Amino acid sequence: MAVLPIHLSHSHNGMSVSEKLTFGTKVVTKQTDNIVTFGSTGITPASIAAENLNLKTKNDIYELNPLMHGGLVIAERRWVKFYNKLNKALDIICDGNVETMDLTGFDKTDGESVPTAKPAMPIIQDSSPEGKGGYYVHVKPQPGSSFLYLFCLLDAVVTISGNQINVSKGPFYLWSDTHPTAEMHNMASGDMKLIVIAQNRAGLSDPTPPTTVSIP
Repeated sequence: MAVLPIHLSHSHNGMSVSEKLTFGTKVVTKQTDNIVTFGSTGITPASIAAENLNLKTKNDIYELNPLMHGGLVIAERRWVKFYNKLNKALDIICDGNVETMDLTGFDKTDGESVPTAKPAMPIIQDSSPEGKGGYYVHVKPQPGSSFLYLFCLLDAVVTISGNQINVSKGPFYLWSDTHPTAEMHNMASGDMKLIVIAQNRAGLSDPTPPTTVSIP
C-alpha cells in the first residue's frame, strides 16, 4: 500500500459550463484574497476573470442561438487549458500543504492509500501547439502517477523493456512531469509522433497509440 501525495484536483475539467463559471468565480475571489501567496505564478486575478468572461459570453451567445455552438466549444476548451496551467502553477507553490491548497479555490485530491500497481495507459484529453517549438498536452490524471511525454520521428520505432524506453532513431524529445499538464519547448519544427507513458513506483504503463502532431 502507498499513501498518495495530495495535489490540487482537476475536477474542473468534468464540470458543465455553468459549473465552470461558478467555480471560476470562486477561484478569482480566492486568488484576489491571497495574491501575496500566489502572485509569483504571474497569472493575475484579472486574467482569470477574463477567461471566465470569455466563456460566459460565448455561452450566452449559444443560449440565444444554438447554431453558435462551435464558438462555445472553442471557448470551453480554451478555459480548460487555462485552468489546467493555473492548477499546475498553484500546485507547485502549495507543495502538498493542505492549508495552502484551501486558499487556491481548487478542490484537492483525497490522498488515500491504494495498492501499488502499474498505472493504466494514459488518456490524452487535449493537445495543441504552444508557440514555436512548443506543444501543450493534458492527460487524464492518475493518482500517484507521473507522466513521460515522448516526441519522436514518424518512422522511429519505440519499444519498452521493463522500465527502459528505447527509440530506434533520433532526434527525439522526452519529458517527465509529475502533473498531468505539460508544456514542452525548444523542439525542432515539423511532424512528429507523440506517445505518453504513465509511471509510478511499480513501473511503466502501456504507451498510448502514437498520435501525429505538428510542431510549429
